[in-house]
Amino acid sequence: MRNRITRKLALVALMIFGCFNLNAQQSKDEVQLVQSIWGMQKRDIVNKYMQFTDSESAKFTPIYDAYSNEYRNLGAERIQILNDYANSYNAMTDQKADELIQKLLKNNAAIDKLQLKYYNRIKKEISATRAAQFMQLELYIQTMVRAEIQSNIPMIGELEKSENQ
Repeated sequence: MRNRITRKLALVALMIFGCFNLNAQQSKDEVQLVQSIWGMQKRDIVNKYMQFTDSESAKFTPIYDAYSNEYRNLGAERIQILNDYANSYNAMTDQKADELIQKLLKNNAAIDKLQLKYYNRIKKEISATRAAQFMQLELYIQTMVRAEIQSNIPMIGELEKSENQ
């Protein structure tokens, strides 16, 4: 199961990086397309992993749909932050680096808050154990996506160091 998830996450990361350096409208359209494709794949992963009963599925699906809609906005914001980083990389200033990190940390906090909100909703409707199981999967997916993206972007100053060696 983890290998299939990891392969899909690698594809998502590649699609996200294909969105960089486009004009604003193209980038927004590309992000929406990537999110749409990933959303369908992720729903399949969640359903296969969770193996819901009919009763659980009836309760979980509307909660998951609401969560996905809210998360999509935060995901698009995160992609925009990464795009801004890519566009600013060669002329990074202290002010821009601070701005980007502040935005990223604020985005992380908003995602954490959203996950807590939906964990509590799932716990109330199904059970704490099943809600924890979903969150464990969600956090695994989120961590893998972030790691895949991070492994494909240079650290600040990394390119300059390699050029000077």
